[in-house]
Amino acid sequence: EVANHFTIVEKIGEGAFSSVFLARLKHYPEVSEMFALKHILPTTHPARIENELRCLLKLGGQDNVMGVKLCLRNKDNVVIVMDYFPHDKFQDILSVMSTSEARDYMRNLLIALRQVHQYKVIHRDVKPSNFLYNRERKQYALVDFGLASGHFLIDRDGEKIGRKNESPKSCTAPSSSHAARVPLSPSKANINQSNRINKVYSSRGSIPLPTLPKRQPSLIQLASLSVTVFFFFFVIPSIFFMSESRKNQLAPRAGTAGFRAPEVLLKSPIQDTAVDIWSAGTIFLSVLSARYPFFRAQEDLGHLAQIISVVGSEACVSAAASFGTL
Repeated sequence: EVANHFTIVEKIGEGAFSSVFLARLKHYPEVSEMFALKHILPTTHPARIENELRCLLKLGGQDNVMGVKLCLRNKDNVVIVMDYFPHDKFQDILSVMSTSEARDYMRNLLIALRQVHQYKVIHRDVKPSNFLYNRERKQYALVDFGLASGHFLIDRDGEKIGRKNESPKSCTAPSSSHAARVPLSPSKANINQSNRINKVYSSRGSIPLPTLPKRQPSLIQLASLSVTVFFFFFVIPSIFFMSESRKNQLAPRAGTAGFRAPEVLLKSPIQDTAVDIWSAGTIFLSVLSARYPFFRAQEDLGHLAQIISVVGSEACVSAAASFGTL
């Protein structure tokens, strides 16, 4: 059916759930407009496909949010037709961004999030590759709503999230009561490890300190060691007890490594649009430091350790207490 309407030019993108192709209209050669055809893999959960279409139709087409032109379906194959948006790679322009350009970039990202959040929708995968930027035209587009959740969207089985009857959060700065929300938690892959550590902690009363190398340690090594000791002595045991008490609670784990909010890493069942603001803040850290990605750990445990190294242990303890993990 795609071949009846479009001529595929080339493949321009690929992700875990879809591939994107550049195409033009087949029977109207006088039309110079190009289109992006997003072919969603047949193995994708139907709720993910429907949610993306709902978002593109209801939210898209304004305020830096991508819209939809057409949707084609043949059995399990779904193709979403959108305007082609030529853009620059974030990592290519990061080191040459001026102050005014960085300000405009972040401002337009927050405009897009304001448009999404006013509909009580959480994007859940805010990152540079999902916020397209055409540097020459000064145009922006927030894309990929496959992981979105919210008011008019469908929850996949086992994912019941957010506070009931809660008004949407805007893109304004968080209040002082939430300013220190940096909850911490190991990933599922590390639950067994934390279990073993907790047994040692409870049976022996303490965990032996790691042996320092014989050579004089550097300040960086000492800082890294202090973060590690704090994390394994204090954070993991307390989080383990919290995880045990939440066995029957389910929480969304959507997002990309390095951009997930602390609430997501904590597996808290209470999540709101603040998780998108955290991701936007992580992008801002990359803009300010010219380091991309800013948090480079792939595992939740490593990501949490990096957060501790940035915000400090006191903020982490305060945040953990606010989430009832201490």
